[in-house]
Amino acid sequence: MHIIMGLGNDVFNELRRIVVELDEKETNKKDESQNAMREKLKMLYEELENIKSLRSNNYLAKMVIMNDLERIPLLLDNKIKEAEYVAKKNYPKHKSKRNKVNCDAEMCLLFPCDEENGWDESFKCINGCDIHVRCEGLVTINIDDKVPENYECESCKTGKTNKNYIKETLENSLGTIDIETHKIDTLKTKCEMQISKLEEYDSKCGPRQRKLKDAMKILNINPAKYHGGDFEGKAIQELLNCVRKNTFEILKCIEDKEKTYDKFKRALTTLREVSDSLRLIKQFDQEDIVAVKGMCEEWGKNGLLIFPISILPQKAMISFLYYQNVWKN
Repeated sequence: MHIIMGLGNDVFNELRRIVVELDEKETNKKDESQNAMREKLKMLYEELENIKSLRSNNYLAKMVIMNDLERIPLLLDNKIKEAEYVAKKNYPKHKSKRNKVNCDAEMCLLFPCDEENGWDESFKCINGCDIHVRCEGLVTINIDDKVPENYECESCKTGKTNKNYIKETLENSLGTIDIETHKIDTLKTKCEMQISKLEEYDSKCGPRQRKLKDAMKILNINPAKYHGGDFEGKAIQELLNCVRKNTFEILKCIEDKEKTYDKFKRALTTLREVSDSLRLIKQFDQEDIVAVKGMCEEWGKNGLLIFPISILPQKAMISFLYYQNVWKN
């Protein structure tokens, strides 16, 4: 699917180049300052994605802590089944019949459903205790969060078991997360305001570019990619969905340019056919191989019409490699 992702990005980038040229030609306007502005927009959209990711991680950590706090009184009363029922509320699927395996903490909060869903991270304290991070009351918000080296668990440090401090520790962590979330929301609002201001300025760029960006929003494609960078696989499939639905939403910015529109329509159609063949056909028979050969030949014809000669050999080679790969496998 990396081939599809690469070719999809090439088609979009060429479409964007043509749209910008048409706007400049038709409006007799070329504003060099827009390049810097669009680079700034790209950076802001990436920053916004990071901020949203941080907020999502905070929210997830908060839900985990609240669930753990709900388990604690049940575990203190030795109501294991009731505590496990609470644990399972965190997960949509929980079919495990395995027995609960406790860590070295006096009161282990975790159950098999936590282990199956990857929420059972543990550490070894400097004294050799093997303890779940959550049973220590530590909160890992980001994927890179790790327990420090040479960490001594609270029980070893104070002589008290986690039954004495886990509830208070988690409640304090909830307060910290709420404060951090407020800061994140402030950053998110500030970033969105900056984006809105620059987008308003960018909207003056030209009618065709505005249509292209509107199409991206309709197709649920991150508008940051308009300002540079490559689409990932999911975004390429969103792009190809308008081909599957036969709306060609992404091409409405050039629908009055019949020849250009037709070139891109044929290229996207071929790309959609190849993509669907990769996704739907698990084992290629002789008939499938013939069909793939036809698709690659069609892509080669479209490539001559769309892509500049300087980059065409690379596109042809990619198509050839795709066909060869199917033939060998």
